[in-house]
Amino acid sequence: MVRYEGNIPKSLRAWCDSNSERVQEVCHGSGYATDSGRAYDVFVGRGFCAYEEGSHTVIEPTVSATLEVLRGLSPCECPYCQGKED
Repeated sequence: MVRYEGNIPKSLRAWCDSNSERVQEVCHGSGYATDSGRAYDVFVGRGFCAYEEGSHTVIEPTVSATLEVLRGLSPCECPYCQGKED
């Protein structure tokens, strides 16, 4: 089950609920250098990563940008995701 914090639009909730193995938590908060000063922070589920660097956190300023990154999640081979590190 995905945990939500803040005002999360239905479209983002729907995708996350349908892919709950890939997403742990979604927050809408501050801390991102955007014009609005707000961003969507998504903590990726164990076994998946985002971006080319293999990040376990997605931080994007818009729902569409967030969904674009989430749709591109890939399997992660880091020690944490492989259960070799807690």
